[in-house]
Amino acid sequence: MGVLKEIDGWGVACHGGGMKNMTFVALMTTIAVAGAAEHRIYVGTYTAKGSKTEGVGLLTFDDVSGVLKSGGTAAVSDNPSFVAVSSDGKFVYAVNEGPSAATAFAVDGATGKLKQLSQVPVGEKGAQGPCHLCLVEAEGILVTANYGGGSVSTFAVGEDGGLESRTGFIQHVGGGPDKGRQESPHAHGAVLSPDGKHVLVNDLGTDRVYIYAVDSFGRKLAEKPIGEGVINPGAGPRHGVFSPDGKVFYCLNEMACTVTPMAWDGEAKTLTAGKPVRTLEGEHQGNSTAEIAVHPGGKWVFASNRGHDSIAVFAAEGGAVTLKGTVPCGGKVPRSFTLSPDGKWLLAAHQESNSVQVFSFDAASGELKAKGGPVKTTCGKPVSLVFAPRAGSEK
Repeated sequence: MGVLKEIDGWGVACHGGGMKNMTFVALMTTIAVAGAAEHRIYVGTYTAKGSKTEGVGLLTFDDVSGVLKSGGTAAVSDNPSFVAVSSDGKFVYAVNEGPSAATAFAVDGATGKLKQLSQVPVGEKGAQGPCHLCLVEAEGILVTANYGGGSVSTFAVGEDGGLESRTGFIQHVGGGPDKGRQESPHAHGAVLSPDGKHVLVNDLGTDRVYIYAVDSFGRKLAEKPIGEGVINPGAGPRHGVFSPDGKVFYCLNEMACTVTPMAWDGEAKTLTAGKPVRTLEGEHQGNSTAEIAVHPGGKWVFASNRGHDSIAVFAAEGGAVTLKGTVPCGGKVPRSFTLSPDGKWLLAAHQESNSVQVFSFDAASGELKAKGGPVKTTCGKPVSLVFAPRAGSEK
């Protein structure tokens, strides 16, 4: 900021100075170009039936200026609702809710467009409704959480990035007190543990977070959970995310509109629930939560409210969270949002407005502020957003 002030002051002093003005403009242009950092973002969507133009979307984002641009459709695909990107940025994976399948794509490095490599059904029976996924890259495994069937599927990932086969299928059993939403199990999220040895699966229907061991030999998950975290009855755990230090698993509960911090012990393989905190003050009829994320610095947690159509901001400390406030998300039904790798920006996807809103974030104050207006998407209804790593930045 100090450098900019000095340059601004010099520019004012040189006003009307001819060559000096040209030098100043050239200097500013050089700084802008040198500082530009454009990212690719892949968009999971709900598509119109039989659409030949919708599918996995592509956005470009400049993390210096905060400018977001639509890149159209990266690959035509039916309801590729949630997506994941390999750590080297060469492959994209999607769950297709309508076809009840998982799909692997290869990335064109020059354009970001996608070429389908393979598509495999998540189960023998249809209507499994896969809604979330995670990669266990070290073992060549893709895991999907299937909401409709209340099940979990695993796939072997080949060296070419394609899905070789379905290697496992786990059926959850049970339900919860809300007979309208919890009449049966509904697996809703899959998250890899910090040590890469376990996958945690949130089940909205049973109010449980199941802990599965990774079976490296079989390239799947162990058939039975080795532990579970228990959430308040009727809360409906949806998605979850680990703190940067790996000690806390923040569980977002869709039906209760709460975040439950859970202490994670990787050695004992246990999840211990702490105090749940609501994602908004007071009551809002028809609200439900959708997505959760943790700031790279670990001191802030974010969640989206559908119905209230806002982003909730929490302060995180000592394994607990405190709601600091909510900010209007800029559109209807914020099904998903994501943070830029540097944590300076938050991008919220509006399922029913077909748009994405950019927010700047101040990690010192916790202020979340909209930048400009929402950017329209043409790839379908945006459901998930994932930043792709740049070439050469693999983990």
